[in-house]
Amino acid sequence: MEIQISQTLVVKERYFTAVIRDITNRKQQEALLLQQRDELKQQNQKFLRANHFFQFTLDTMEMVINDNSDVNEILVYIEQVRKTLDELK
Repeated sequence: MEIQISQTLVVKERYFTAVIRDITNRKQQEALLLQQRDELKQQNQKFLRANHFFQFTLDTMEMVINDNSDVNEILVYIEQVRKTLDELK
C-alpha cells in the first residue's frame, strides 16, 4: 500500500486528504523486471564467453591451417572444440 497525505487550509481550518493506492501489481511487475534483467545479464555473459571462445577458435584454426598441420592435429582440435561447445550449453 502507498499513502499520500496533503493538507489544505480553509478559513483557519485545516483539512487533510489521504489517497491510498494498492501498489501490489506495480511491485510484482518491478520484481518481474528485475528477474528478467538478471536473466538477460546471465545470457549476455554466456554470449560473451561464447564470442571469446569462437574468436579464439577461429584464430587457432587459422594458425593450424597456416602451419600446414596434418589432418590428425586438426581432427584433435575439432574434437576439443566440440567438447567446449557442449560445456557452453
